Amino acid sequence: MIDSLQLDSEARIHGSEREVCMRRFAPVLVTCLVAAGGALSPATALAHDPRTTAKQLSQGLDVEGVGRFTFEYRGLHFNPEMFERARTNPGFMNLLNTQVWGRMGRATLGFELVSRGLKVAPGDYDFGINMTPAEEFSVVLWRGEEKKELRLDVERDQKPVPYLTLALMATSAPDTFVLEARCGPYRGTVELKVPSLAEGHAHKP
Repeated sequence: MIDSLQLDSEARIHGSEREVCMRRFAPVLVTCLVAAGGALSPATALAHDPRTTAKQLSQGLDVEGVGRFTFEYRGLHFNPEMFERARTNPGFMNLLNTQVWGRMGRATLGFELVSRGLKVAPGDYDFGINMTPAEEFSVVLWRGEEKKELRLDVERDQKPVPYLTLALMATSAPDTFVLEARCGPYRGTVELKVPSLAEGHAHKP
């Protein structure tokens, strides 16, 4: 009986020691877990369906005697919950604009483009979409940390599309094209002008 009481007493003592130990080290464990979570890459933290991101979509414009404009991108899906979170969290919005949606592909420009007076020189760029809490969207072209931003005219579409879709379309003006971006309930367009196709420009034979 005495031995039994002694064992119970020792068990309670050891149990109390374990509780004190857990209370003492729990904050350290939580801190380590948070730090490890913070070290995850944006791609891991904001992973998209690999069946979608593995598909590289592309559009292009080939102008004879002038050059070629092509862009490749991933058909990321529209996530309304993520977008609403970004609208109220500036840090998260910046992450999406600089590392996720903002750099989803590549663009190769073989001739100068002009959009709303902004000139984009020939070259290779990182390509993506930027957004603001006010539901403003733009196409962005990066060279290192230098960014060219082509603002989209945005409207809500009555027929939402679940994945990002881009299209480059001709117009009645020979030097003007329209880039259209659709994703979720949003549809945005921006005019792109090719100065080398303008009337009066000296063309190569």
